[in-house]
Amino acid sequence: LPMFRTFVSSPYTAWCLEGVAALLSAEARYALAVQTCAVAAALRTQAQTPLPPSEQAAFARTVADARTALGEPALRAQWKVGTRRPHSAIIAQVISLRTHRRKLAKIAAQK
Repeated sequence: LPMFRTFVSSPYTAWCLEGVAALLSAEARYALAVQTCAVAAALRTQAQTPLPPSEQAAFARTVADARTALGEPALRAQWKVGTRRPHSAIIAQVISLRTHRRKLAKIAAQK
């Protein structure tokens, strides 16, 4: 994700965010997963680059998992948060989480 941000390419950044959202969902971080999906969708809309058909099922599954975990009202609320927060803030939060996870993994490996 940090590398794709340097390209300043909305479609590539959206693609990375969609993958990160799936990971967040797998980690049961549903609220942030939904916010990340919202940013990815907004970037695709802005760039007029729809989600490729080959990626639609995975994206829908991420959203469906979050909907099941959070419920429809909370999913909608988190989607709004994702669309209202600056994209850079959510991207920075996601990068920070990944960096933190790597540091924890290194510490655990040293024990």
